[in-house]
Amino acid sequence: MILESKPGNEWELGCRELEWGGTDDERNDDVIFGSVYIPPENTRYSSSDSFREIENDILEYSSRYKYVCLAGDFNSRTSIDLDHVSSEDNDFDDILIESSIFEENSLHIPDNLTCPTTRENMDKTKNNYGNLLLDLCRYTGVYIVNGRIGDNITGKLTSKNAATVDYFLATPDLLNIISNSDVLHFSNLFSDAHCPLDISININTTICTCYACNPRTDIQPKKEQIKKWNLAKADEFNEYLDLAKIETIDNALDLLTDDHVNLNNINDTVKNIGDMFVNAAKHTFGTYNPKKPDKRTYNAQKEKSNKPWFDNECRQKRKNTRRTQRLYKLCKSEENKRIKNQSEKEYKKTLNKCIQKYRIEMRNKMKNMKTKTQRNIEITKW
Repeated sequence: MILESKPGNEWELGCRELEWGGTDDERNDDVIFGSVYIPPENTRYSSSDSFREIENDILEYSSRYKYVCLAGDFNSRTSIDLDHVSSEDNDFDDILIESSIFEENSLHIPDNLTCPTTRENMDKTKNNYGNLLLDLCRYTGVYIVNGRIGDNITGKLTSKNAATVDYFLATPDLLNIISNSDVLHFSNLFSDAHCPLDISININTTICTCYACNPRTDIQPKKEQIKKWNLAKADEFNEYLDLAKIETIDNALDLLTDDHVNLNNINDTVKNIGDMFVNAAKHTFGTYNPKKPDKRTYNAQKEKSNKPWFDNECRQKRKNTRRTQRLYKLCKSEENKRIKNQSEKEYKKTLNKCIQKYRIEMRNKMKNMKTKTQRNIEITKW
């Protein structure tokens, strides 16, 4: 799953067993994201306790935050069964009376949703993990987004074009502000079997104007810069200080009393002092115009930021892959899809080959260093 923050009023999401993440500030209106992977059932790594642990985490976070969601590979097939307790269904009355999991009127939450209470799913099969996931939704009050909203209202398949095992779950408050959901086209680069999930969330944004959030919004780029301080010119700097301005500032400070001090007076005085020092520095040390960054230097820095194993072959494969992806985006034909998938496979194969080659080279270097060190020790002893 990939979380991408976009300018404006939308966030997009594309795709231990559960990792949680959120913002640094703990506020009730924060969005808390959980990334999930549950191993397939009937494997050596599978455990039904996974759902119980996730359930406890959801209950804990949903008691503190309005917007809680989970996304990932649940390996659960749920068909089109209800993921909530219907207000017309009394099968869970005994459980609800004995349990404190549900709040008052929680049974009627589906009636207040802005999306359908039922969901679609092209995968009509259901397995044991699917039942556990549906029970988790009923007990915690979260809902499956797949098959309910936007471009994925049909409940598209997410794995090998044969099953739906990847889900996005959300609390009712979050579900009401999701504007779109979709299952993106399969890419060999990111997975061997799964398609990415894409979610758009409408949020109310408040633009903060403080310096911490926008450190350079009120600062205009300066064409002219003052040269660095030179201690040898300290006396010359003192001579360039405007004595008349110093006297004016001194008189202004004398007039500032407790009854006449305000923010404007202080700001004006500080600005006058700063301007006086800046003018003296310009005359003493001189100025210069910053040069634009050299394109060759920029490219060298860009090359340096690449991984050590990322060579020219990787760059060519990446370039070709991006070209075929753009071509498929413009024209979604079967031929373009085949070319895109083939280029992605070749790119991934090249990456794996270069990584493996780099690891072997590093391993050999370490062995050679060890051999040379032992040889030097033996010579020293001799």
